[in-house]
Amino acid sequence: MHVALIIFLLTYVLLMVRLPGRFRIGRGTAALIGSVLMILFGVVTLSGAWQSIDFDVLFLLIGMMVLVAGLEYCGLFEVISGLLVDRFRTRKGLLAGIMGISALLAALILNDAVVLLFTPIVIRTSARIRADPIPYVVGMLMSANIGSVATAIGNPQNAYIASFAGLDFIDFSLHLAPVAIVCMPVAYLMIYAVFRKRIGADVETGMCYEEPAEIDTKRLRFMVLVMIAMFAGFIASGFTGMPLYVPA
Repeated sequence: MHVALIIFLLTYVLLMVRLPGRFRIGRGTAALIGSVLMILFGVVTLSGAWQSIDFDVLFLLIGMMVLVAGLEYCGLFEVISGLLVDRFRTRKGLLAGIMGISALLAALILNDAVVLLFTPIVIRTSARIRADPIPYVVGMLMSANIGSVATAIGNPQNAYIASFAGLDFIDFSLHLAPVAIVCMPVAYLMIYAVFRKRIGADVETGMCYEEPAEIDTKRLRFMVLVMIAMFAGFIASGFTGMPLYVPA
């Protein structure tokens, strides 16, 4: 018990502390070191460690990451940026649009990917209208986390919970999507209350104008069709018993 706790704490220290120079250890390496130590000190057996790996979740995450990479390469997030500026004429509306789209994307694809890929788009979008990017980025972060609650593929934790509990895509969403829906307006009101003055103020960000990434319309349409087919597979999995990683 004490050995396991010590290894656990050591692993978290390695995850949090950034060592200098050649001694720097990545988060993946730190987690691997912790797992190896657990085996070497007999906390878990090698066979037990192997059996604890949920390959269904791993294959699901790999499939989702490939999908996100394809959507990003084809310019989906640039298209969304243009739609945000064109459709939402007020800053309050833009905040609502960013939060709504972030939540939706996080529910449909991994929230980590949404945050990583959508953050520069949000910053560039706010710069185009001379708005302070902080309220919009914070709103995007909050809504991405809230939206990811709604589905079994919103984040890796959800995928693991759904797999471990034997919940299909529909069952998971029926229980947790209402929670996300209720939390979204609350989050919007909180962001607006905290950043009300900054939302209304004009700022000069000092950002140099960057040409938007090239949009491959033909491939983007194909990738969107792939995403739709994948979600149809997720829904069908609830009726067929098909594992979630198969559509992904």
